Amino acid sequence: MAQGGLKKSGGKFVPTKPKSSRKSKPLAPKKRGQRIAPKKPKSVEVAKLKKQLQKSINKSIEEEITHRAKQGGTEFRVLHNSSSSSSSSSAAKKDSQTNSKEQ
Repeated sequence: MAQGGLKKSGGKFVPTKPKSSRKSKPLAPKKRGQRIAPKKPKSVEVAKLKKQLQKSINKSIEEEITHRAKQGGTEFRVLHNSSSSSSSSSAAKKDSQTNSKEQ
């Protein structure tokens, strides 16, 4: 025998149930993504240490590059420090103005 149900006749109209008679799901709080504690807290500590080491390495490299650039005699500005760059840029402007007046 064939699988599946019988075909419905196309001529008959079967009304749907009104919305009020439909079963509604209970309004329970939705489950959100819960923070699951790491299985190995030691691995979290290792990750923090790696991040801290990377920051210190990047900082030392940056300081070394700025030191070399300043020794080279060319004008060098650090862009990521907005507070120090504004004061150094104003000082650089004053220096350039005095140099242009002397010439």
